[in-house]
Amino acid sequence: MHLLTLIKTFGCFSRRSIVFAVVLLDTFVVALAQQTTWSDSLEVLNQAIRTSPYNADLHLRKGAVQLQMGRWEYAISEYDIVLSKDDRSPAALFYRAYAYTELRRYPLAETDLKKLLSIAPQHFEGRLSLAHVLMLSDRTIDALDELSLLTTQHPDSAVAWTMRANILSSCKQYESALLDIEEAIRCTPSDATLHVMRADLLIRLGRKSQAREALDRAMQQGVQRAALKQWLDLINN
Repeated sequence: MHLLTLIKTFGCFSRRSIVFAVVLLDTFVVALAQQTTWSDSLEVLNQAIRTSPYNADLHLRKGAVQLQMGRWEYAISEYDIVLSKDDRSPAALFYRAYAYTELRRYPLAETDLKKLLSIAPQHFEGRLSLAHVLMLSDRTIDALDELSLLTTQHPDSAVAWTMRANILSSCKQYESALLDIEEAIRCTPSDATLHVMRADLLIRLGRKSQAREALDRAMQQGVQRAALKQWLDLINN
């Protein structure tokens, strides 16, 4: 599974935000991306579909190309075909939910993601996406519940901890958010961005000396001092 594009935002740390989001596409999308154009890829798939019996993989691939082209309704049509034959196809459920989310049809996206999770409870991207949809639906508590379950299922995922920290911070639960960021750092201590996020939270909590240490750690990992000016100014004032 490849992380292709971080498209949607779970939350932010005010004006000093470091924005994170996760929407995933499968390896076959990467292979298709290497072709000359998405239109060419689509034509190849259409020819294959016309000359062969129903093939779930071909329709999934065609749906993926439609997603890349931003043709959400067409993508949904391809996943509808797959689900008409196999209503428990995890890939079709996941990507149809993504298309529904792009169209702001959040209840439909939620339904697909919940069905996916009933089939594959440990599906990381599915649960993360469900939390995202719940946030878009202004259901913050439900989103936090999903992310809490995700951190339990995947305790070594920095992404899960960071997403929950982001939401907690947006709710001004800075102490809890700080604990989650520290868990994320435990998972990926070399991620300088996490140290900046930790500094941001420490500043909000009035713990400036610790915040400076966090920024020093970020600079040790390659972040330029000039990029941290806004946080350093807050510490020095």
